[in-house]
Amino acid sequence: MKSKLSGKLFDIPTHRQVAKAGMTASLAVLTITAFNMKNRAFKRAHIVAGVAMVAFSVYHAGLYDNGIFKKFLQKQAQKARLKSDN
Repeated sequence: MKSKLSGKLFDIPTHRQVAKAGMTASLAVLTITAFNMKNRAFKRAHIVAGVAMVAFSVYHAGLYDNGIFKKFLQKQAQKARLKSDN
């Protein structure tokens, strides 16, 4: 039985879209929380969103050209194809 997700799991354009959506969401949180930094909860959310923004940016950059994530996904997709052929 094949999962619907298995086709998109190693799809690089899908990962790029997820990374862009993550960057967009974290940028929105950064912008909103920047207006009320005196509030302790907003300050924590701002820090977490900043870390998430950096992480999504590194992940997104790694999905292009000779990025480490692109190589990893291609290698895993090849392994999955070989396993499904057997």
